[in-house]
Amino acid sequence: MSAAAPHPAALPSLRMRVLRHVRWPLVWTWLLGTVFMMGLANHFTQSAFDRALLDDAYAIASHLRADDAGEVALQLTDSELKAALFDQAEYVYYAVYRADGSQLAGEPLPLLPWDESEPVSYRETLYNGQLVRAVALRSAVGEQQLSIVMMHTTRVRDSLIQHLFLYAAIPQLTLLVLLLWWLHHRIGQD
Repeated sequence: MSAAAPHPAALPSLRMRVLRHVRWPLVWTWLLGTVFMMGLANHFTQSAFDRALLDDAYAIASHLRADDAGEVALQLTDSELKAALFDQAEYVYYAVYRADGSQLAGEPLPLLPWDESEPVSYRETLYNGQLVRAVALRSAVGEQQLSIVMMHTTRVRDSLIQHLFLYAAIPQLTLLVLLLWWLHHRIGQD
């Protein structure tokens, strides 16, 4: 008596084989496109907010004046300072330090380490238990070298990145699902 040859498993249909070979490249393309798009969005958002932060530091630097004795002071009234640093959604902190590290004006913010060859340095750090983006700007008034440190909280920046992700990734994901559905129904119909 001869043993019956095992019955070969049914091969997947052409439709399923094509979908299997197309589906993962499409998903990976979507994923890599989303990661690339988020990197670009983060870069340009960071650049825009950093520019505003640096503008605030320049605004403070532009109001530092030396008197006849060479003593430097910040020439802004409290109301002018509040107007210059006003932000509806973020906390804004500033400090001005002399070359010896003593504070000239503002809050006791930490001095930021920086590359000596660069006039501007950016950092992310914690201050008062909040994540802040900080810039340190070097400035000279007369003979005195000064450091202006500005810090902004990052809630608006982070929220903008999240919204960009939702507004870009979700429509792309919807298009991917629709494309896969269309391929599933179109392959093999003609």
